[in-house]
Amino acid sequence: MDAPNSVPDDGWSDLDELFSCPASISDDKIRALYEALYARVKRELDAVELSTGQVIQASLMIGWTSKHLQTSRKVYGEKAGYQHAGQEKDAIMALEALLRDWNDTMLKARSQRDRAHGAGVPVEVLQGVLAQALSKLPAEVRAPVVSDIAAQLSEYTV
Repeated sequence: MDAPNSVPDDGWSDLDELFSCPASISDDKIRALYEALYARVKRELDAVELSTGQVIQASLMIGWTSKHLQTSRKVYGEKAGYQHAGQEKDAIMALEALLRDWNDTMLKARSQRDRAHGAGVPVEVLQGVLAQALSKLPAEVRAPVVSDIAAQLSEYTV
C-alpha cells in the first residue's frame, strides 16, 4: 500500500475518483459511453507520464463530452437542454478546444516518452513534417513522390 501523500506506482490511480460519471448523466447509453471513454483514456494515460493537471484535463474532457451529448439530444428550450443554437455552439466550441488541448498534450507526452526510450522522431511529428513539406510541391510532382513514399513504407505495415 502507498504511504500517505505518495504517488502510486501507476502515477495517477489515486486520482481515479476524478473519473466518476457525473450524476447528472441519466441516459444509460451515455453512462456506458462515459465508461468506454474512461477505459480508452486510462489506456492512454497508462502509456505516458502526465501531470496532475493533465489527468484532470482528461477527466473534464470525458465529463464534458458526456454532458454535451445528453444535453444536445434535447429540443432547444427543453428542460436540461440547450436553450438556443448559440448556447449549443458555445458548448461545442469549448469542447473542441478541450479536445485539441488533449490531443496536443498526448502528442507531447508521447514525444517525450519516445525520446526517453530512444525511439527517435515520433510518427506523429514525422507525419506533420512530411505533410507540410509535400504540400509545398506542385501537384504533378507531389503525386509521384507520395506514391513512392507509400510504396517504400508499405513493407513496414502489418
